[in-house]
Amino acid sequence: MELLCLGFFLLSFAVSVVFLVVMAGRFLSSIHRTVKLVSPEHRQLSPGFVWYLLIPGVGFFLAVWMVCAVAASLRYQFESIKEQQPEDSYGLVAGLIWAYSLLAFVLVTGLALSINLSSLSTLPINALCLTIYAFFVSAFIGWIAYREQIREYKSRLEKHSATGRIIVRTQEELDYGDDIGERKPEDDGRS
Repeated sequence: MELLCLGFFLLSFAVSVVFLVVMAGRFLSSIHRTVKLVSPEHRQLSPGFVWYLLIPGVGFFLAVWMVCAVAASLRYQFESIKEQQPEDSYGLVAGLIWAYSLLAFVLVTGLALSINLSSLSTLPINALCLTIYAFFVSAFIGWIAYREQIREYKSRLEKHSATGRIIVRTQEELDYGDDIGERKPEDDGRS
């Protein structure tokens, strides 16, 4: 039984590492691009902040704050263009389910790996394995829901950005090369 539980712990660790790689590649990039589409005056975090979630240990705690800040940014943006809808949660509920479940999964898995399982009877080991599994499933479902909601908001913002209803770059961002298009040389009057 202990070997089975240890195998489950190792499998859950491997899956969480793969999950982090996928999250870093696509998920955080999607959130980054979504926040970048929000007008600077409505942003509650900088677009680059989402990459801080990759910091080991701290990133799980920052995820909770990031979800709240992204939701507030989206809400302020859609309210400013009179595009808010009553059923919009701006990803807050699904994001908090994902972030808190992932945090709990990591903490409980870390606790389980740090205790001596051989000193426990079968019932606590089974309960611990079930708890870890429940947090993992909850985090995975929350992640999928949050990812889809962010994609939806991103496409809505892209539509408004294309029509010019949203100005997504500050002068500072344009000055430091965060613009998308090519720069045109300035005419200094020497020609």
